[in-house]
Amino acid sequence: MSSLSAPLPRLRSIRAAAIRGGMSGILLSLLLTACAMQQTATFDSDAWKAQRGAPPLENRRPAMVSDLEPLIQVDMPRADVLALLGEPDSTRRDDKDAALSIDIYELGVSGVGVDEEFYEIRYRDDRVASRRWSRR
Repeated sequence: MSSLSAPLPRLRSIRAAAIRGGMSGILLSLLLTACAMQQTATFDSDAWKAQRGAPPLENRRPAMVSDLEPLIQVDMPRADVLALLGEPDSTRRDDKDAALSIDIYELGVSGVGVDEEFYEIRYRDDRVASRRWSRR
């Protein structure tokens, strides 16, 4: 009997460790899910549009850029972008190529310095060719 009873406590400790490991895996999964939920809010088109012309130090658009990124796709019609973002703060036409245009959405002053940030959408034939966030 003593030979059988010796492995039993060891088996219990292994089982307990496995259960604890399973619980920490579940807890880790829940924690990561909660973090991901906090970082992936839904883009608010009305809030973005309301920031048009906002003073550089008060502009709230920078917090929305990460949620905006997946919504603006290459080859998307400019009309769809305007429906989502509203009129740009400025538009430039390419002097050398009439098919190219650039819409600029002001993001205000960078949170880490004095540079101003903007979101630029380039179009070719009124379809998104590229988009980028940048500072000047």
